[in-house]
Amino acid sequence: MRFSLDAIGQTVTGSIGVDERDVRLEVNLPGIFAMIAGKVKGRLREEGQLLLSGPKKG
Repeated sequence: MRFSLDAIGQTVTGSIGVDERDVRLEVNLPGIFAMIAGKVKGRLREEGQLLLSGPKKG
């Protein structure tokens, strides 16, 4: 799936691919967002793993 969104007058594009064992998210950030790319990457990884792990058992 490909996506595009506008935020603060900038366009962010990317794609999501789902395989049997992997989910791959690619995001193309314009210059203004490039300086926060590391933080965004870490947060997306953490949140994605939580979503893919399913509901908490308890």
